[in-house]
Amino acid sequence: EPLTVGFNARYLIEVLSAHAEGEVIELGVTDEVGPGVVTGSGDPEYTYVVMPMRL
Repeated sequence: EPLTVGFNARYLIEVLSAHAEGEVIELGVTDEVGPGVVTGSGDPEYTYVVMPMRL
């Protein structure tokens, strides 16, 4: 089922800039109001949680 989720771009840019270029980044979400969990392939222990914004 499709989801519509909004995140603050500043926080997503911060997450992406912490990873190496070409690294695989995964953003996991469960629903429109739950947190997004960002993980990268370079460091499996690195986890970043970003809260969605109300659209």
